Amino acid sequence: MIKILDSYLNPTSKWAPTESGVEPLADNILMNGQNTYNCSVTSTTFRQPPNSNRPSSLRNTNTNTNSNANDCTGGNPYTTTIRRGHKIRLRLINASSFFSYWFSVDNHTLTIVELDGVEIEPISARGVYLNLGQRVSVILAADQEVGSYYLRATIPKTCFVPYSTYTSAGLEDGGYAVRGVLRYAEDDSEEEDGKGSEIIEPIGVAGNTTNPYGVENNGLRGDVWEGCDDMPFNMPVPMRRQPAVNVSEANTHYIEYAFRQAQEVNRIFINKTSYSPLPHNATLWKAMEQQFTADKANSYNSWDFGLNQQVLHIPDAEQGAQIVINSKDAMEHPWHLHGHTFQVVGWGRGAFGSGATTWNLDNPMRRDTVTVPPNNHVVIRFAADNPGVWALHCHVSWHVEGGMFLTLAERPSDLVRMVGAMDPETKRLSQSFCGAGDDEGPSSR
Repeated sequence: MIKILDSYLNPTSKWAPTESGVEPLADNILMNGQNTYNCSVTSTTFRQPPNSNRPSSLRNTNTNTNSNANDCTGGNPYTTTIRRGHKIRLRLINASSFFSYWFSVDNHTLTIVELDGVEIEPISARGVYLNLGQRVSVILAADQEVGSYYLRATIPKTCFVPYSTYTSAGLEDGGYAVRGVLRYAEDDSEEEDGKGSEIIEPIGVAGNTTNPYGVENNGLRGDVWEGCDDMPFNMPVPMRRQPAVNVSEANTHYIEYAFRQAQEVNRIFINKTSYSPLPHNATLWKAMEQQFTADKANSYNSWDFGLNQQVLHIPDAEQGAQIVINSKDAMEHPWHLHGHTFQVVGWGRGAFGSGATTWNLDNPMRRDTVTVPPNNHVVIRFAADNPGVWALHCHVSWHVEGGMFLTLAERPSDLVRMVGAMDPETKRLSQSFCGAGDDEGPSSR
């Protein structure tokens, strides 16, 4: 991972030697850590030295990075068992570093009941979309013929491939998807131990394996009916009703993001800032030293944190906060907020204020990760009830490293009092983790 990251942040990379900022593509997709793989396929992203030249302790017999078919076993699909006539809750999470997925089960309808930990009024669908970091719970009824059925997680190909300068040989060979197996059991004992009559080939027919949401925003879909967005923002309805929080001017911020060439490296800028981590420190500890007054903010909102940091001040404890996230990019991005579940209260095409914004203030959907469509805007709100220094960032790992990250300083005066009341030894250990307050810095990184 570190080698891939180092290559990505350079003017050129091993997989894209003529252009900077090209995200590395995976070789394979895993479901619960499992999948098959064609051992004859050579990685086109990051080719490792042959195993024969590596220490035996570092040889990997389960993954393939070379063309030698003896280097891997081929793997197995993930398999789970259910008794016919029963229902199960599938808890889904997208743990990818780059790709979103459309999840479906052959011959079965899913009932979506939860998004990012928020229970919603049930939605019946043939599949569900998960962007990076998003979690979904679906109820599946085993009401089909006894047999085995494919569980599918499929990449919406047109959302990613057209933006890359190269093709992943592994993903091409695997059809840009992973398949697991849902196996019906004849009785309770089979369901319990996973044994019983073996069904070699799953039965059933694949339903819709592409994301239908946001087709109108996917300018590179060609003739394929494929979107890259969350379901419509007003489609899920939280079961525990909450109106939109009221917000104050002091707690309201506007951000816009875009890719820009910074000398020889393609970076992502939010407003005027492209984020880089603080060396030997953390934003939390530097926040203790700040004076969050208007004259200290400057046009970068960097205060005294440094020009590679953007920290938005949320001082008002009596009102909620509102953040307008405005895309200046041609690709969708999953935005994630730490410390809060936010309300999605507004959305629309183009820049906020330049066109129409659809508002939903009655009982808006609450999430902690939202997909912002290309060249669109999304407005989120949350109660300012959790003093802290919270990250707001794109959930694509490579985009975070490329600068798509900012910080919210929520009620810093209350935070200072909380930290001041910490147990001294706990505080010392917390600071030593990143080197803050330690003249020698961290012993290792």
